[in-house]
Amino acid sequence: MEISTDRDQELATAATGGDRNAFEILMRSSQQAVFSLACRLTKNESEADDITQETFISAWKHIGSFRGEIPFKAWVLKITLNKCRSFWRWSNIRRLVSLDQDTDRPDEQSLHETIPDKNLPQPDKAFESLDHSEKITRALNALSLKQREAAILRGQGLEIREIAAIMKTAQGTIKAHLFEARRKLALTLREGL
Repeated sequence: MEISTDRDQELATAATGGDRNAFEILMRSSQQAVFSLACRLTKNESEADDITQETFISAWKHIGSFRGEIPFKAWVLKITLNKCRSFWRWSNIRRLVSLDQDTDRPDEQSLHETIPDKNLPQPDKAFESLDHSEKITRALNALSLKQREAAILRGQGLEIREIAAIMKTAQGTIKAHLFEARRKLALTLREGL
């Protein structure tokens, strides 16, 4: 459910005043984008579900701090990005101090296993699509963290200025990250074909 920017701003204004219904509409309109970003960054559907919930709980708690300088969707994706960064920090800490000796577990599921495309009509096309999705996922994972974040946020349809605000980085730096990400993705995908 996509809502217009003007309507989005009206709802955000109402939500900052404590209107739960307005917040719920905003939440539903951006829920898929939040989950998609969390899933791409964590590569784990269960963690993405948790991060999505945490994002909206945090957004509701801090809705009074929303100033409308960026659209609500960009603001909530900024919260999502911060939640994902916390997830990575805690994952690294847990890995370092873990007493769990079970190191034979396979790595995290790939994105195509986590979010299969159920709308594909033919098995052979499904295989081709999954193979392509796997190549894209590997190519994204080969990027630096900042390049990957910028590319995924751009893939969510955000403008350069919104990505810069979310990542707390200059627009020129975001452009450089996106330029390098595009170059590396094209090269990696070309080599993988």
